[in-house]
Amino acid sequence: MNSLGFFTGIACFLRGVALINTAGTRRYVVVPLCVNIILFAAAIWFVVVWLGDQFTQLIDAWAGQWFGGIVGWLMHWVLLPLVIVLMLVVMFYTFTLMGNLIAAPFNGLLAEKISHRLGGRRPDGQTGLGAALKDVAASFLSEIKKQFYFAVRAIPLLVLTLVLFFIPLFNLAIAPLWFLF
Repeated sequence: MNSLGFFTGIACFLRGVALINTAGTRRYVVVPLCVNIILFAAAIWFVVVWLGDQFTQLIDAWAGQWFGGIVGWLMHWVLLPLVIVLMLVVMFYTFTLMGNLIAAPFNGLLAEKISHRLGGRRPDGQTGLGAALKDVAASFLSEIKKQFYFAVRAIPLLVLTLVLFFIPLFNLAIAPLWFLF
């Protein structure tokens, strides 16, 4: 590992945090951040509280009727946390998409302010809120294209994962395939 590159990356990150914290750029970061925090809080509540309660009731009803005893306990204390973790992973990817869509219109304004602050001049073309509002549709479209690009490649891998999951020894290839993806 190149230690010089590592420390340069840390220095650039800290410089970026300092730039974001300046008065002219703070609002372009705070608005999407607050919306994302509200969305994540609602999603975590939904996954942990509501789905957890629904799944617990399902396990209690199903395990109590058919198995009871140790199997019901095992389903309650092993299967329930696994389902909650799986739902949190799905929620993470879903709300990353939502966060990118929400932040997309603000990214152009943020880039304009940072460019002005670093270079002392405004970028070429139209600037300001009016130009940013015109770019909202374009930024949403660009973000949707990126997600489509990802989905076109991820869905076949997901189908392959579901097929390989049930074939002994071949299921060992699932994790490396997703890592390479």
